[in-house]
Amino acid sequence: MQDVDQRGGLTLSGHPVCQRAWRLLLGVGKSRFTRLRNAIVQGRADPPGDGRYGVKRHTTLIPSDGARAAVHEYLTKLYHSTAEPLPEGRQAEDAVEITNRARRVKRRGKRPRHFVKREERSSGFAPTVKFLPPGTIGLYWDMCKADNPDLRISRKVFTRVWEENFRDHLVIRPKSQHKACSLCIRYKLLLRRLQYQPEAKAEQMRLYRAHLEKQYADRTTYWGSRALSRMGLQSTGERLIVLTLDSVDHAKFAVPRDLSMQSKCFSNFVRPSLRCTGVLIHGYGVVLVLGQPFTRQDSSWTCDIIGYCLNLLSQLPPDQCNLPASSIILQGDNSSKELKNNSVMRLLSGAVACRRVQKAQLRTLQAGHSHEDLDQFFSSLCDRISSSSSLHTPTDFVDNLQSWLATVRPLEPMKKVVLLDQVRSWKDHLHCLMHSNTLKGVGGPGAPHLYSFERAADTGQELKLKPALISRPTPKLIICICCERIA
Repeated sequence: MQDVDQRGGLTLSGHPVCQRAWRLLLGVGKSRFTRLRNAIVQGRADPPGDGRYGVKRHTTLIPSDGARAAVHEYLTKLYHSTAEPLPEGRQAEDAVEITNRARRVKRRGKRPRHFVKREERSSGFAPTVKFLPPGTIGLYWDMCKADNPDLRISRKVFTRVWEENFRDHLVIRPKSQHKACSLCIRYKLLLRRLQYQPEAKAEQMRLYRAHLEKQYADRTTYWGSRALSRMGLQSTGERLIVLTLDSVDHAKFAVPRDLSMQSKCFSNFVRPSLRCTGVLIHGYGVVLVLGQPFTRQDSSWTCDIIGYCLNLLSQLPPDQCNLPASSIILQGDNSSKELKNNSVMRLLSGAVACRRVQKAQLRTLQAGHSHEDLDQFFSSLCDRISSSSSLHTPTDFVDNLQSWLATVRPLEPMKKVVLLDQVRSWKDHLHCLMHSNTLKGVGGPGAPHLYSFERAADTGQELKLKPALISRPTPKLIICICCERIA
């Protein structure tokens, strides 16, 4: 390189070249060439170092192995505790909703939106994916930081771990088909409004996490009881039977159901709807009960269904189910209309007193956290009804659902679909039979979520009760234990 301070003074192998050609031939950038030229003009002995290969200060990422491990552990905990699989029927609908939401977002800056994008060629979600309750990335990030107060977890590290390791495992649902928990909504609103008050926000986050841990403990107890019910007779000689009861939205069960009803001629035609209640007897069977619109649908309806299920269990061989020596657990929503009322509790206590069952429990999860496997079963059931275009009578509904039940729930061999057109007056009968004994404080805020009925003679303890506590003395004394939580 000669006469670099002059214009056109660059030569290569004796041929004059321009600056751009010289840089392209040697593979040197413009800024690098300028530094080399300035060093020669200034008479430096050594060329300046190449900044591409040196360690730059403030340009390398700080190692965050501890933070990444904490985020991975937290997301794994969410996958096993909070997230739940989505029924096949709603996967396509939620996939479209999430894709549309991702497309509506303007790509401005580095925002953690990329984890919700799906490839155009993919349909639905991977089989391993589970769905988190509706929320935001910021909410789950704040909860992760609250779980690890000693670590500094940035939003970038949180979203990167989610993208790299949980892309096909965790997805936040855009909306929920169930009613939200009032406490969860309250905590979310408080956390949103306390952005500039870190101490108050940390306290609300602690209370919110404690609330979620309680709900998870209750659901874990239900999962354990469900597993014991499917096992049958245990090694200790005890048998536990879990019955999960709930009703499905009757909008799908409008009669008649036919393509002709989409005509304008029937636009103002009001169709009656059937009532559908399902019972999962874990490890034993599935019972679907359809009711006419004119059938009374109160606590007597629930008692009639429970009595029918207990009658089915009593007809099984003793080696499969010995009902008088078994304990039953009735699990359902926190609703006083169907399950959590005095009529159902009188029925359970009467079954224990008459030795139809050994022990009975009524368990209800908190409102907003009670959606379980029965709701997923109902989602598939509604998809079956939606795909059926010709159902003219209630009997057609029964036949259609009976053929569909044969293809689902392989762990429950007994499948029954019943049309109930008349309900016994269980409410009045049990009220008279139990001498008007009533449990107060069953519903409302602060009401217990666990009621256990057991014979006093089986407890082995002597009870000293005042005569005023019993309206009429009876040898069949039943103890009712109430707990605020299931766990």
